[in-house]
Amino acid sequence: MRKVKAMKLTIAEKQARGTHQAIRDSARSLEEIRDEITDSLEGIALMRANLTMAAQGIKTKGMYLLSRATNNKGEVVTTEKLNPAFKVQREAMSALKSLKRALVLLREEETLALQLDAPVDPDFEGLD
Repeated sequence: MRKVKAMKLTIAEKQARGTHQAIRDSARSLEEIRDEITDSLEGIALMRANLTMAAQGIKTKGMYLLSRATNNKGEVVTTEKLNPAFKVQREAMSALKSLKRALVLLREEETLALQLDAPVDPDFEGLD
């Protein structure tokens, strides 16, 4: 049985559930957040390329590949083996889902950082 990993929630999701603790919100620099966003977008592009290549591999070579090996009697035996492109495709889809989720969290963190960096008009200071 596979372990299910707890998914990280956005602040809006935590507020909707009533579990948000503002003290745990950590403020990172806007530059650091944007660097992570760039990395995530690059990762998404690479995972899409992996999915395309895996699909092409499955299309050209089929679902099963012939594999030759010797058995314990020393005879050469030909068997069918599942195309490894299926595993690549599954892993790429999982990584793509994770990267998209991370991007949602980073975008929310970016908007919070932008709000913190926004200049405050002295006439409206303290009216929050």
